Amino acid sequence: MSVPMGLRKRIVLAGVIVLSVSAATPMTAAAAVPLAASLAGAWNVTVVEYSQGGPFTRTGVFTYSSDGTGTVATSGGFTGALDWQQSGSSITFTFEHNLPAGGLAYGTENGTISATTFTSTGTITTFDSNGDQTDSFEGDFSSTLQ
Repeated sequence: MSVPMGLRKRIVLAGVIVLSVSAATPMTAAAAVPLAASLAGAWNVTVVEYSQGGPFTRTGVFTYSSDGTGTVATSGGFTGALDWQQSGSSITFTFEHNLPAGGLAYGTENGTISATTFTSTGTITTFDSNGDQTDSFEGDFSSTLQ
């Protein structure tokens, strides 16, 4: 018994639709899963410093290299270096950067990262050009991936 031509076309078309829907479902599910977050990259950073007379907000760009090092560039022309580690969504980093008149700021931060943001809290300690500590205060970081 042969299947009439019109019915064959409908069966083939129905098969194509089923295959298309089946193929699209896994791709849609995969697209909904966020990429693994990594701190490596350039981040727009906002820091709220709770120093003497604070809070004070500073912005900048922190660049985290895949080898666990990086650079700091913040408002006011402060530049420096950083070291970082990541375990899953937990991050830690230390940084130091120059201050006016030869001073230095050193910070340690602990936080969490998602696909395109991170937040952290830590301590920032400042030193004058003689190496004497001038202040120590809390600093909260929030950041978005560039």
